[in-house]
Amino acid sequence: MRAFLPYLLATGLGLILTPGLAGAQTAESRTENSPGLALGLSIGLPVAGYGLIAAAMLPSDHVQTWQKVSLASGVGLALLGPSGGHVYINRPLRGVAFTAGRLALAGLGVLALIEGMGHSDHDVPGYQPGAANTAMVQMGLCGAGILALSVWESVSTYRLAERMNRPTQRTVALGPLLAPNRDGGLLAGLTLGGHF
Repeated sequence: MRAFLPYLLATGLGLILTPGLAGAQTAESRTENSPGLALGLSIGLPVAGYGLIAAAMLPSDHVQTWQKVSLASGVGLALLGPSGGHVYINRPLRGVAFTAGRLALAGLGVLALIEGMGHSDHDVPGYQPGAANTAMVQMGLCGAGILALSVWESVSTYRLAERMNRPTQRTVALGPLLAPNRDGGLLAGLTLGGHF
């Protein structure tokens, strides 16, 4: 699995950085997308998830069913919610790429937590306080990475929605063309290009 990790990360990064990968729209099929609504979905869904996580952490005598449901729903919204804006503007593959990055970081954070728990008990003969501290730093970095990807996705969603709403302008350009011919001379001509 470790051998495939760089390829998966590179593929995810390529999906994130490739604008318009998920279904280009023609001028006739294009609809207006509200950048504010896209940003609101991208920020509001994870904020609701963090609120559910906080509610699940309220102190009680024993863990109740609503706390379990609230925690699971909150984690799901926190990790998947920022992609709501990309789904709204019909760019779900970009949302999937960002979500994959957050899920990978969450998985690495859980692995660091498990590793740290194995080295944090003072009564265990192989107690290593340095390993426990390293695991805490790794978990903090994974959390910061998840937050950074969420912010990046929110900004990306807003900018992409704005860009999609700009009217496409028809342009025509005429330019000189100089090309070598078979006899060693130059062919002169004009090139015509444009965006329709």
